[in-house]
Amino acid sequence: MDGLWSGAGASEPTQQADFIRHRLLCVNVSNIGFQNPIDASSYASVDPNLMFAAANWAPPQGGPHFVMSPETPDSSHSYGFEFALFVPVPVTLDNLIPLAGGLTVTWWELIGNTQMTDGLFIPTWASFASRTGVNFRELYHSFDVNPCALRLQITNVTQPIVDGGSVIIAFSEL
Repeated sequence: MDGLWSGAGASEPTQQADFIRHRLLCVNVSNIGFQNPIDASSYASVDPNLMFAAANWAPPQGGPHFVMSPETPDSSHSYGFEFALFVPVPVTLDNLIPLAGGLTVTWWELIGNTQMTDGLFIPTWASFASRTGVNFRELYHSFDVNPCALRLQITNVTQPIVDGGSVIIAFSEL
């Protein structure tokens, strides 16, 4: 019944057809490539243009966190995206800890025609304006982008993050 949802599991059906769902990705802000067991990616605190200069850089790290599609689940074209950051549960010492003032989040768009199939050329990324004061469980929108490949950079976290700090990105195309 609508309005009655325990949230205890995935057993409750979503009744809206073509519901736009968030994609979840757990990343690590380590600047030396450390990953906790739940992390799919590391170096999330590093400018992707400087990724290859990072200490102990470990390929295939450095690719897009999300690749947008030309069409949303409701069959309309993509207008942009929304995102929120979450602390993985259970909360442990492996979770990301922001400094005073909240996190600084920068989205980077891959300039696709700078990728070379031989891998000898480092692709170029261009940034959106950074957003400061980002807190967990807050929803942000951007309507400034057509479908593209995106990577997130998270800074203003406790330093040094040599052993990692995990954060979940909830990403949805609009």
